[in-house]
Order: sequence, then structure tokens, then C-alpha cells
Amino acid sequence: MMAQTMSGFTGDQLLDGRYRLIEPIGTGGMSTVWRARDERLGRVVAVKTLGRRLLADRTAQRRLAAEARTLARLSHPHIAVVHDYGVARVAGGVVPYLVMEVVDGTPLATVLAERDLGWPAAVGVCAQVASAVAAAHARGVVHRDISANNVLLADTGVTVIDFGISGFVDQPADTETFGTPAYTAPERLDGAPVHPAADVYALGVLLYRCLTGRLPWPPTSLVGLLSAHRNRDPRPLPDIAGLPPQVADMCLACLEKDPAARPDAETVAEVLAAAL
Repeated sequence: MMAQTMSGFTGDQLLDGRYRLIEPIGTGGMSTVWRARDERLGRVVAVKTLGRRLLADRTAQRRLAAEARTLARLSHPHIAVVHDYGVARVAGGVVPYLVMEVVDGTPLATVLAERDLGWPAAVGVCAQVASAVAAAHARGVVHRDISANNVLLADTGVTVIDFGISGFVDQPADTETFGTPAYTAPERLDGAPVHPAADVYALGVLLYRCLTGRLPWPPTSLVGLLSAHRNRDPRPLPDIAGLPPQVADMCLACLEKDPAARPDAETVAEVLAAAL
């Protein structure tokens, strides 16, 4: 028998009488994603379950259910398709789960740690991410955690993942949930309501990192990083041979401290795509 993961499940376990767990393909602090087989339809899927320590956490349960409802609203080539959501009864309690298409890709953060992308690939990746974000915004959904860890790269293109802390436009801010600190817009630190401009700021950080291999501010403590979001201008982009000037301008426009001064995600996607 396979060793248990942090979710408490093992390989070959049948979830809810339908989904045969095969192997874990991703594990984070809150959840585990399994490659699984849908025994009813005979297809391979991804099944996301909460980590064992969160199985009784009502807030975590609500977030997983909200992620399922959010993804069900979205249809885009660069956003994973949701197939099902359910609550399975297991020994000792119940387990909520989310079933999605399998995306066989590598986290962008892993790729960036290993090599430079080169500006054409960097712009291409970020154009696809911006397109996915724009589609979400058009449906009133704000991702709230756009980062290199939540972008998968595959031969078929980019997939934006993990809508676990997403919200709807103008809903009150969740002051306990900020996403990835390096990508957090300054207004989110002040408790501003959910707004698409925060995702655009994160797109700016992502584009900067993809182009340069580094963040817009020197490495520092968490407190220093959050202070930089509020108070420091990003480092100027270095000279990158062949990089169209409109890409550099767009990157810095996304990083404006004032949310109203940032472009929308659709404009970002269009400008980046046109630069290729």
C-alpha cells in the first residue's frame, strides 16, 4: 500500500464510489491534488482534496466549494476546466473534493529557478496569463493570487490554476487572505475591496520576473517587501536586447501604486500579444 499523503488518502483508494486515486501530483499547505480515474466515464482527472488538518475546518471547506463554483463560471483555454464537486463520506468524517481536468505542466516558478525564458517566451507566457485573467474579470471574478507558482507551463501553453482565494468584484476584503506576498498589490494591504486592478498589479510583478529573472524590488524581509509595495518604485528594467518598448512600458504601468492608473487585464493581454 502506498504511504498516506497529508490528505490521509492512499493510492488506489476509491473516493465517493467514483474517483480512483492514482498518485499525488501536487501537494501544498492546504490541499493535495491527485491524478485519478473517473470510473464512471473512464477518463483521467485531477482530484483536489483538503489536507488532513483542514478536513474539519469550515472556512477551508467553504473556500474549496467557492473555488468549484468560481471555476464553473469560467471557460477559457488557459483556465483548467472543472468537472465535478462533491463531499465524500470516509471513515471518521466527510471530505469535500473538486474534480478538474488534468494539466500536465511545470510550475512557472520551477522553470524560472532553472533558466531564463528570453523575452519572447516571457511575453508569450504573460500574454496568455493576462488573457485568462481578463476572461475571469469579465465574469466578475478576481483571482487574488496570480504568481509564478500558480501558472503551469506545458507544450500546449499556459494554465492559470488555484482559484482557492478568488473573490468577486467589490466584495469586502478578507483581511486574513493576501495570497503570495511578493505579488500583493498595495491597496490589498490596506483592506480595499476586491478589485481586478490587484490582479493586474500581480501581472506586472509576474512580467517583470519573467523578463529579468528577479522581482521588482531587492530581496528583503517580509516586512520590507510589503513596505516596498506601498512606498518604493520598482527597479528600472534592465536593457533587454530586442524587447519592444511598449512591453517595458506596460510592465511598469501594471505596477503603478494607484489602482486607477493601471491598465485592465484585457489591454495587457492585447499589448503583449501584439509585441510578439
